[in-house]
Amino acid sequence: MTRRFLTQLVPFRRLVFASLLCMFFLAMSSGLSLGMISPLANAILGSGRSAVFETPSGLNIIAWLNRWVLSAPPLVTLSRLSLAIGVVFLLKALFSYGQSYFSVLIEQGVIRNIRNQLYRHLHSLSRSVFHKSQTGTLAARITRDVSLVKGA
Repeated sequence: MTRRFLTQLVPFRRLVFASLLCMFFLAMSSGLSLGMISPLANAILGSGRSAVFETPSGLNIIAWLNRWVLSAPPLVTLSRLSLAIGVVFLLKALFSYGQSYFSVLIEQGVIRNIRNQLYRHLHSLSRSVFHKSQTGTLAARITRDVSLVKGA
């Protein structure tokens, strides 16, 4: 069942990649937004010391942000901090939107392909199949099966 589902995703591999990329950058921007707590606390408390968290890749974004925010007079620090917070949350919103947008495109495309395959199969059946079963029963089964796939 999983293999059959994954074969449905093959035509949408670029969209899947774009969605995964947006998810990755959403996670990174979420982590950065959590890291904004340190500069905010330093700016509000005025301690002058920074609680720096090293990132595994060696890029110390939080330390750079601490230095950039705290190396100015208080009013400039506040404006820099509000600008940085705004940019981080804007990026977070953009990546969240991108991930949702690409996921919906993939979902709708897969459902469309499944419906088309189902209708091609129905048109290839002989007339005796339609004489044996009621039209309403067939339509209800098709609608229910496709909506079950959509809900999965």
